[in-house]
Amino acid sequence: MTDSSRGLEKLRVAASRRSEVGLDAKKASSMIRSLLGPSWFRRVWVLQEVAPARYVVMVSRSMETDGYGFCVELEAALDLARPPLLDSDSENAARSAVYLIKEASLRPKRATSREDRFCLDACPLRELLDLYEDRKATDRRDKLYALIGISSDLVIPPYLLPDYNKAWPELFQQLFIPIVG
Repeated sequence: MTDSSRGLEKLRVAASRRSEVGLDAKKASSMIRSLLGPSWFRRVWVLQEVAPARYVVMVSRSMETDGYGFCVELEAALDLARPPLLDSDSENAARSAVYLIKEASLRPKRATSREDRFCLDACPLRELLDLYEDRKATDRRDKLYALIGISSDLVIPPYLLPDYNKAWPELFQQLFIPIVG
């Protein structure tokens, strides 16, 4: 059994012990870190995959759990562990991904579509920019375009539509000047 598979098992145990005080962080920490991986919860493409999903399955070699169960187990482990299992940046990244994963089964069968805009209705772009500012992408424009794609904003100005001929400084200015006004 790999460390990440053991990590899934540790999460299951943590969730079943909600009433107990604390979780042995020394035993669980490395396994859960292995499960979460150094970058999985930090990549913007993960949000793009999870945001439209109606059912999420977390798989680690021979172990698997549904996304909602994984989130319940992860939150229990994070809430009960003393000292914390993860550094604050990793925990924030995990919790913000959990936000989308837990809602998967509640999503409608169809995304909102108005005129030329396909919308996943996750939440407004401003909120997504705040929630997922630390997400990683090979190209910074990818992150912005991904968040626009999952936002609930029905009207996106034409100057924010994907255009990889536009340099990041120009795109950044076009996005943030109207926001900060």
